[in-house]
Amino acid sequence: MKIDLSTIFLIIVAVIPGLFAQRSRNLVTPHSLAEQGISAELAELVALGISTHGILVYLTVVIFAFLGWLLGDGPNYFFHTFKLLHSGEWCADHIAIVAPIAATYIFFSFLLSHWLGFIYGVWRLNSPITTMLRGKTNWLKRFGVTGLLGERPIIYEVLNPELEDSTAKSIFVDLK
Repeated sequence: MKIDLSTIFLIIVAVIPGLFAQRSRNLVTPHSLAEQGISAELAELVALGISTHGILVYLTVVIFAFLGWLLGDGPNYFFHTFKLLHSGEWCADHIAIVAPIAATYIFFSFLLSHWLGFIYGVWRLNSPITTMLRGKTNWLKRFGVTGLLGERPIIYEVLNPELEDSTAKSIFVDLK
């Protein structure tokens, strides 16, 4: 059996954070029961994982800029220092320092992706942008579209009966 370390690295860095985000998102919002192909599922996991790393890099840049500003040398202080460092050579010479830093980054990305999954779930549940756009337009109602189906399975609609005059409608379901 041949072990491809680059594939293992890509799975750890790109797919696993997406898996954590997807699972925690599905705890908040039910997922569609429609079958998703392997490529689509992998693309969703990679997109969630890459968005986690993008947010992490953005937060790191903001923190370094803020710390540089606090030190009085301006927000570019750390970026100028990193540029002068010759990071490739330094990392090769200090592997005992770089390995724990990289592992900490990976584990922090797992933790962050888990919490981002909850945020994605709440975002999907509320869908504020879609609600705002749909609420301000009446053109959809002219075509008979009164609401969006969303990703919830039909069983969630059956178990939440509509209320008429504060009285729940009776619902009977016969499953075979």
